[in-house]
Amino acid sequence: MLLKSLLLSALVCSVYGGLPSCRTTYEEKCWNEPTQHCSYVQKPHTSTHHKQECHTVQDRKCSLVYDTRVEYKSREDCHNVRVPKIESVPEQKCVDVPNEVCNTKVEQECSIVYDQECNIDFEQECQTIEFTECNDRFEEECNTIFVDECQTVTRSECSTDANGEENCTDVDVEECSQVPMEDCRQVPRQECKQVPRQECDSVPKPECKEVPRKECKDVPRQSCQTENKPSCKVEYRSVTSYASEKKCVTVQEPVQRRVQKEHCVDVPRKQCKEVPQKKVEYRSEQVCKETYTRQCKKVSKQDCGLFSGFKKQYKKVAKYLG
Repeated sequence: MLLKSLLLSALVCSVYGGLPSCRTTYEEKCWNEPTQHCSYVQKPHTSTHHKQECHTVQDRKCSLVYDTRVEYKSREDCHNVRVPKIESVPEQKCVDVPNEVCNTKVEQECSIVYDQECNIDFEQECQTIEFTECNDRFEEECNTIFVDECQTVTRSECSTDANGEENCTDVDVEECSQVPMEDCRQVPRQECKQVPRQECDSVPKPECKEVPRKECKDVPRQSCQTENKPSCKVEYRSVTSYASEKKCVTVQEPVQRRVQKEHCVDVPRKQCKEVPQKKVEYRSEQVCKETYTRQCKKVSKQDCGLFSGFKKQYKKVAKYLG
């Protein structure tokens, strides 16, 4: 116990009477580092210039001229004229018109006509008819089929152990493949053909001939002759007579006089004016934008003091005293 007190006193004396103890620490300091990014963009620039535009205008120029104007004056003009007067007068006219007079009498008229007499006879008539005759026969029909054909082959299988060495062993493996094979069998087929055959039958056939005979009939006969017969009718004949009448008409007589009027003409004239025109040009301009980047770094710092030295020495004494 006495030893511990002495050591503790020595420790306090060494701390307060000796040099201060220092240590270095690191801390991270960050700040925003400004960065400028620039690029070129096309910006429009408008300029105004004046251009002379001309066009033709019409100026109206007028002057007084004299013109002759014709005016028409009405007056009545009368004179005697002969006016025809038409009258219809009845008049009978007769003409000889031919007239046909007919008489009918009956006469007998005979002619030879032919009647048809027929007898029926039977004749044998034959015709060839084709019918189908079929026979069965067998034909060999072959098809190609695929069958599995297998064989055992030896293959080497290798593996790597934990030491990195490769170990190989032979293994028997069965390999199969499709092999074409012809498969034949007897297939029944029916074979047909056309066979001619004659068939006969009794067919009735009429046999006809013409037989003459006399046939008579009454036929009316007409006998005509032409005779003249007077035909009269009343016709109207136009008779024209003339009478004197006074007839008046209105006529237009021309009267001339000088009048004053305005005569105008269009005279072309060139008229010009200054017209402003805008012109847009694109120029490259530099545009810059400032951005901030986060930057960090570690900064060293020394911490010196008596208390920190006392703490370190106390840990050494405590370890020594147990």
